[in-house]
This record gives sequence, structure tokens and C-alpha cells, in this order.
Amino acid sequence: MTVSQALALSNAVECNQVILARASELEIALWRDSAGTLHANQNRCPHRGMRLHFGFVRDDRLNCLYHGWSYDNQGQCKYIPAHPSHTPSGVIFLQTHGVQEAYGVIWKGSPPALPEHVAAMRSKPVRSVYLSAALTQVRAAMSSPSFAAAGEHNLQHASIDENSGYWLPTDDGRVAQNGCLYALQDAGEGKTGIHLVALTPAEAAASPAWLLALSSQLQLVQLKLEGLAS
Repeated sequence: MTVSQALALSNAVECNQVILARASELEIALWRDSAGTLHANQNRCPHRGMRLHFGFVRDDRLNCLYHGWSYDNQGQCKYIPAHPSHTPSGVIFLQTHGVQEAYGVIWKGSPPALPEHVAAMRSKPVRSVYLSAALTQVRAAMSSPSFAAAGEHNLQHASIDENSGYWLPTDDGRVAQNGCLYALQDAGEGKTGIHLVALTPAEAAASPAWLLALSSQLQLVQLKLEGLAS
């Protein structure tokens, strides 16, 4: 069974912006072009090894902050400021990684498959937190009944795969109102990321009260796992 790899919430990367994302010990420069399309490349410039997430996006290219080497959305170097009339060699390129957006989350590779009734719901990114806790501990916390105490009655947990799951109201004859989806990230260096998304029926937007309730529950998980809860 393929296990999903979440990298960030969809709203973590704006147009013409680059951020650092991690998949275990792999560093990724995650960026959007002016049309909003996502791209993911190795995070080191081949020239001097500068981390590319410190760089910038301009004219739909990822640019290194150190010497300005510029790479297109295929990872190919297209411009070297020190040699403006020179066409860079085809051997100068960045490794690319496949990424997709689904359910308010950015995934490395393919997103997990959700049941049809869950996939049809509206998703709204809530927040991400990064914890100094093992992935196994975070899995247990996010599937614990205590997480369902976010102000919505009769929430029931269902796993999607080892690193993702959702909470939705149990089938008691009523129309489901509020739920949530979470995606866990092995962020390397002993860190685990939790990316939380609010779920609502397709015709309804998540209320501010529900977003706040989910955010508060996530903060409680963070405090508990990091040993700060009273």
C-alpha cells in the first residue's frame, strides 16, 4: 500500500513564491509560477550549493539568491547573469519532483484516494504545525477520541493510509455538517508536521467558529505531544 507524503497546505505557497518543504531528509524547493501552478525542485543550486528556497520567483522561473542562476519549470537552467549572452548547457538542471494538490493539501506524488462522499466535500486549509515528536506518536494523537472534542458531536475517525485520515459525523440520519482531514509529514530532523483541513458539505463554507475549534484542538495536540500541557 502506497503511503501519502504531505508537504504543506495549499495556502502555504502563493503565486511567485518559493518555500522549503521536506519529505523525510529530502529538502525540496516548492514554488508557484504566476499562473498558480506548483513546481518542486531539489533545494540546492548546482553552481555553489545555495539553498534555493532562499531565492525568488520571477518571470515564472526559480532564481538562486547567490549568483542569480535561473531555472524554468522543468528544472533547466536558462540564464546566468554573469554570462548574459551565453546559453547555459543542457547538463545544468535541477532534479524535479512530482507534486499534486488535493483536499487543501500539497502532496509529493499522488494524493491518497478518499471515499467518494468525502472527496465531494469542500475543503478549507486550517493550519500546519511541526512537532518534535515521532510520527507514530502523532498518528496516535490524531486518531484518538480526544481529538473529536472540537465542539462537534458524534465525530468518527477513519484512516486513509498510515499518514492521513479524517473525522466526520457518524451516520445518524442527519446531514453531515462539519468534519476535518489531516495529513502527516515526516519533516526530517525528528520533526513531524500535521496539516489540518476543515471539511464541510460542498454547498457550505466552513464557519469561523469551526475553523477556530479545529485550530484550538490542533494546538492542544501540539502542547500534549511536546510535554507542555498542564
